[in-house]
Amino acid sequence: MKTQDVRDGQSGDAGGGEGIDNARLPFYHGASHALPGAPAPGAVPCHADGTTMVSMTGLVRGATDHAQVQFFRYGIVGGAAFVVDFGSLYALTELAGAHYLAAAALAFLLGLATNYALSVRWVFATRRLANRWAEFAVFGLIGVVGLGLNELVVWQCTETLGLHYLASKCVAAVLVLFWNFGARRRTLFERRSAA
Repeated sequence: MKTQDVRDGQSGDAGGGEGIDNARLPFYHGASHALPGAPAPGAVPCHADGTTMVSMTGLVRGATDHAQVQFFRYGIVGGAAFVVDFGSLYALTELAGAHYLAAAALAFLLGLATNYALSVRWVFATRRLANRWAEFAVFGLIGVVGLGLNELVVWQCTETLGLHYLASKCVAAVLVLFWNFGARRRTLFERRSAA
C-alpha cells in the first residue's frame, strides 16, 4: 500500500512496490515560490486549470498575494479593527456621553489606524507605492469613503429601520468590510500585471 505525506510531499511505501512519483501528481506540496504569477506560499495547485487550495499554515503565515488568503486575513484584521471601533463607539457614547454619530466617526478612525497597521504588516505582500505616507493617505481616503458608508448605514438603520445603534453598526461593518478590502487591494496592494 502506497502512502503520501501531504505535509512535505514525501512518498513512501507502506506495503511493497514503488513510491509515488511526485512530479506526476496533479497537485503540489510545500515549497514557496518567488516568481511572479507563481502560487502563493501555502497555495496548493490541485486542479487541471491551475487553481489552488491553500494550506492551513498558508492562511496565517508568510507573505501572500493570494486573494482568498488576503481576504481571510483581512477578515481577521477587520475583526480586530472592529473591536477597537465598536469598543470605542460604546465607550464614547455610553461612558463619555458623546452623540452616537460623532462617536461613530471617531471610533471608525481609530479602527482605521488599527486596520492599516495590521494590513501592511500581515495581509498584503505587494505594495504599489514606495512612499508610505502617500500609501497611508490613499488607505485613509478609501477609509473616509468607508466612513461615509458607515455613517449612512448606521443612520439609515437606526433612524429609518429603528435598530439599536450597535445593531446598526454591525450591519455597517459588514458592508464596509467588503468595500474597504476590494478598494484597498485593487488600488494599493494588488500586483500589477505585466502588459
